[in-house]
Amino acid sequence: MYQAKRLEDNMMKRKASALLAGALGVTLLAAGCSSSAKPSAAGNGSTAASGPFKLGLMVPLTGSLAQPGGWIEDGVKYGVKQVNAAGGIDHQKVQLVTVDTGGDPTQSVSVANKLISQDHVQFIIGPITTDAMNAVLPIEQHAGLATIGVVGSPKLTPKAMPYGFSMLLNAGDQAQAMVQYATKHHYKTVAILHDNGEQGLAADQALNAQAKKAGLTVTGDQQYSVGSTDDSAQVLSLKQSHPQAVLLFPTTGTDVGYVLKAMKNVGWTIPVIGGYGAHYADQIAAVSGQGSMSNVVATAYAPFGACPGKPAPAATQKFITGIKAFNPGEFKGLALDLAAASADSVHIIQQGVHGAGTASGAKFATWMETHATSISGLVNPSVSASSSSHFLFGPSDMVLVHPGKQVSSGVFERADC
Repeated sequence: MYQAKRLEDNMMKRKASALLAGALGVTLLAAGCSSSAKPSAAGNGSTAASGPFKLGLMVPLTGSLAQPGGWIEDGVKYGVKQVNAAGGIDHQKVQLVTVDTGGDPTQSVSVANKLISQDHVQFIIGPITTDAMNAVLPIEQHAGLATIGVVGSPKLTPKAMPYGFSMLLNAGDQAQAMVQYATKHHYKTVAILHDNGEQGLAADQALNAQAKKAGLTVTGDQQYSVGSTDDSAQVLSLKQSHPQAVLLFPTTGTDVGYVLKAMKNVGWTIPVIGGYGAHYADQIAAVSGQGSMSNVVATAYAPFGACPGKPAPAATQKFITGIKAFNPGEFKGLALDLAAASADSVHIIQQGVHGAGTASGAKFATWMETHATSISGLVNPSVSASSSSHFLFGPSDMVLVHPGKQVSSGVFERADC
């Protein structure tokens, strides 16, 4: 399985991280009580005069979210390579400092403290769940640090994360696109199935609101635990409510695979309209088989959707060729659209810091809110962050695709072809 070697290699890292977290609690408490504690380089509005630009990366390299964590790590590493080849950030070479969150909010707090207080990073990418983001935001804001997370909850507004942005598609925008697809296909009744993470709960609210607005009847609403391998009870309950389609909002493709497996076991073959993650075809197929996706459509980043017989955008093709050459051993199974958004994030940091003249969280955020649309040279063609939304990529950057149909490597057939 993709990332198997990475997971094995990182088991020792996780143990070391647990020991470090305990030590950090004492160290940080002492620092917090001292009146002589110094602000971070980012917090005082300046980058280091010499030496590298330290970029922190918080992703799960162990646990149930290790695979998407690895995809993000690969994309960020490739983005760092590209940016360093172009001169770095603020005329400094980028040094990537990666920590393992284990997909756990408590561990995320520990490693965020390490990145800020010990590694003295000037910017952070991550974490990758809304639960973890909510846990680390107070620490990052206190340090005046700007961040780009991989989180989708529409509750993460500029007020909630004034110095924070997200590369992930907004769950609220996804909900709107999913319901629009349902109405376009003349469905009158739908059921909702979502995971129990903060993003999944927020998506559930958005799906219900969009369904009501569109005049759809929600016949049932169920949730499952992230990482669950048996969703039979939830699926059977929804089947008995007799919807015409299921609106599924997951975190991982593995979870989607178990949902589809449960649907097959009860003989239920209705259309599934999925949120981001329901297009992770390799993860899904590993659980429920390639043929299980025949009735599934899902949201994805627009550059990685194309119609049969038409090529993907030139920037997409260039990225795929480049990242395959950069890390050929881990190319197979890589979620290319997520890796591309991760690489784009490094370029966004480079252009944002240059534009703001500093890595200061407040000044970076102010510049992004007024100039994000000027950012160029990315795989995703537009950046839509503003004073009303800190999501880097908006509705125009999203399409629905058929995860079971690829028109080329990593590029899925669009559902609107």
